[in-house]
Amino acid sequence: MNHIRLVWSCIWNVLSEFFVSVGLSENLSVAIFVMDSLRQLVMKFLEREELANYNFQNEFLKPFVVIMQKSNSSEICELIVRCVSQMVLSCVNHVKSGWKSVFMVFTTAVADDRSLHCLLTIYTWKKCTLRKKREELQKLEKEKQAELRSYKSLMVYEKMTFNKKIASANKSLQELEDDFM
Repeated sequence: MNHIRLVWSCIWNVLSEFFVSVGLSENLSVAIFVMDSLRQLVMKFLEREELANYNFQNEFLKPFVVIMQKSNSSEICELIVRCVSQMVLSCVNHVKSGWKSVFMVFTTAVADDRSLHCLLTIYTWKKCTLRKKREELQKLEKEKQAELRSYKSLMVYEKMTFNKKIASANKSLQELEDDFM
């Protein structure tokens, strides 16, 4: 994982073809195993921040798209939807260019006549949007609290400044009274 991302890009070209060919295997056990391995590997990449002008996330998620579109196995398609759902829900703030592949998987799942894929996709999408809305509301609440603290600090400062002016004015009045007496 510590290799330069350009090196990973070259390695990934070879690995992605392997994942696709094995993921489309007739042997269901092997295909499920390779999908789980692919999920684990992609999760590692999604946890890392994507650099600007790079589409590594999209590239790493493409095998899921290809297998989803070409597979005849409903078990593999369901597993892909579940894998992508788990990845998106756990790393929703880190996904950048990977959204393209995520939407392609979800679009393929919704177009499928198997209702479970469609339900999983809708459930994941609702959960993502709710999580994003909740995060936005929390962010707004924090900003509101910070603004309120700033306003209170400003009010305290103004009050202290005003009280100092009054105190200095009173002191000079006191001095004037002392001078008169």
